[in-house]
Amino acid sequence: MKAIRRLMDTGLTRAEIAASVHISTQAIGYYARMMRFPNQHVFTALVHLAESRGLTLLASDFITDGSFASQKDID
Repeated sequence: MKAIRRLMDTGLTRAEIAASVHISTQAIGYYARMMRFPNQHVFTALVHLAESRGLTLLASDFITDGSFASQKDID
């Protein structure tokens, strides 16, 4: 997801992003590769982290192409 890339463009590493939002570096990797989507708590924490870095994340920074969602996840 673009949100992770945009945070990394501010100079943060995946490990620093993970520590800032209290999740594993592995989870950040899943989000970056669009294999998972953050829950509401992590989503909010990522937005706040971005704001603290002077970055505004848009909805399009979190939207994936849907390649990881199965039909049952959509129903």
